[in-house]
Amino acid sequence: MAVTNVNAVFDAMIASKEPDTNYQNIETMTVFPNRNCAVIQFHMPKLEEINLSSARLFFYVQNRGGNQEISVTLCDYHTSLSGMTYKTYVAYVSDTEILEAEDIYTCSSLVYGYNAWVSIDITNLVIGHLGENYYTLILKGEALASTNIYGTLIKTIEGGFTPYISLTYDYATPFKPKIVYPDGDALSNSGNLTFRWTYQSGGTTPQAKFDLQWKMQSAAA
Repeated sequence: MAVTNVNAVFDAMIASKEPDTNYQNIETMTVFPNRNCAVIQFHMPKLEEINLSSARLFFYVQNRGGNQEISVTLCDYHTSLSGMTYKTYVAYVSDTEILEAEDIYTCSSLVYGYNAWVSIDITNLVIGHLGENYYTLILKGEALASTNIYGTLIKTIEGGFTPYISLTYDYATPFKPKIVYPDGDALSNSGNLTFRWTYQSGGTTPQAKFDLQWKMQSAAA
C-alpha cells in the first residue's frame, strides 16, 4: 500500500456579510453556517494504474465550533482563485459545485484551543479527478440547532498548517487489452499497418500501457 500526501496550493475564507473582502492572506479561516466558507485548491498528481483505497482531506482545527457539521463539496472549477471574494464566488464558482463528500465532520460542542488535525473522507470526490490542476473544494457549515452555534476556526497555509489530501492506494495489475485489429489474421508484410486495441483497466485510474508482445514472423527459408 502506498500513500501520497498532496498539499494545498491555495486556501481562503469567503464571508457573505463582507462580500467584497478578500481573505486569502489570513492565518485562520472560519467555517460558520450560512455565513463563512473555506475554499481550498490543490494540484492533484496524475497517478496511473492504481486502486484508490481512500482519500482524506486533513485540516488543522484551532477552535472547534459547536452545533454544526462541516461538509466538503467538489467544484468543477480549475482556475486559480487568488483574489477571490464572496461576490466573485457567487458569480463564478457556486454554480460549478457538482458533488458532496459522503463523510462529514461533526462539531457537537465548542472547544477553544482544540489544536488538532482532523480529516474528512473525500474518496468519492477524488475518483476520476486525479491529474487535475486547481482541484477546488469548499468547506461549508450546517447548523445542528437554532441556538448556540459557533464557527470552527481552521489554520491556513499562511498560519503554518497547510491543508492536505492523503491518498492511499495500491498498484493495479494491468489487464490484457482487447485486441480490435488485427486479431489472428495473417497480413501482408507490405504497406502500413495500424494496430487497434481497447484498454481494460484493472484499477480506478486509466491504464497507461501494456506490452501486447506482437512480433514480425520471419520469412520462410
